[in-house]
Amino acid sequence: MKEAAPSYHDLVRRVEAHIIADEEIEAHQQQFDRGMKRRREQEASSVLRKNVERRGNPQPRQHHRFTPLSTSRADIICAIQSNEVLRKPRPLTKNIRDQTKYCEFHQGRGHNTKNCSKLKDEIERLVKQGLLGKFLRN
Repeated sequence: MKEAAPSYHDLVRRVEAHIIADEEIEAHQQQFDRGMKRRREQEASSVLRKNVERRGNPQPRQHHRFTPLSTSRADIICAIQSNEVLRKPRPLTKNIRDQTKYCEFHQGRGHNTKNCSKLKDEIERLVKQGLLGKFLRN
């Protein structure tokens, strides 16, 4: 328990000190809130800017029609992975990863090898270069 104030004058000083402390706490809280609001706005505009950049400049599909193959793309990648003709893909972006699916080409989770558009484009590039003749359907 706190001591009783020895005089009215001391009591007034204590009350004034508490009022000043409360006002300082409120000022700091408002400053913190403004800083957090500014930070959230900057993060939101950064995310929007990235989304616009992604949508505004999408990577075009290199091939729309693919050469018929005699085996699956997953089997082809396993067969040619040790060769140095296969270009490494960019890593998958973290925000679109589906942890239940695995891609042999990207060597990561996010989508199935069978549905990998980058693998389809890479295999088509190698077919056009004549490097995958043994995997072509007759």
